[in-house]
Amino acid sequence: MFKFTATTGTLSDCTVWYNVSCNGNTVGDLIDYVLTARRQEWGDIDIIPKGAKWLEMEYELEYSRGKIVKSNIPDTVKSLPLLDVEANGGWGSMSYFVWVDMEKKGNGQ
Repeated sequence: MFKFTATTGTLSDCTVWYNVSCNGNTVGDLIDYVLTARRQEWGDIDIIPKGAKWLEMEYELEYSRGKIVKSNIPDTVKSLPLLDVEANGGWGSMSYFVWVDMEKKGNGQ
C-alpha cells in the first residue's frame, strides 16, 4: 500500500529519512496503515498545509504500538488525499510529515 524509499543513509542519531509513496491514498488510509501494518512503531503523524514548512503542522496524532495515544485530526482532514509524505525514524520510533490541501477540507472532500 505504501512504499518507503530512503532519501538518506543512517544519520548520526541512527535515524533515516524516507519518502513515502502516496498513490492516491488519504490521511485516514495512512493512519490505518501505520496502526496495523507498522504496529511495532511509536511516534507521531503531523498534518501540514500545502506550502507550509514541516514544523508548521495544524494537526497531530500520537501513536504507540498500534493504538492512538492522542489526536486532534478531524474526520474532514482524514478524508483528504495525501499530497506528499516524508518520514523520519529509527529504533522503532517514526515521525510522519504529511502535506495536504486544507482548502479541500471545507468542500466535503
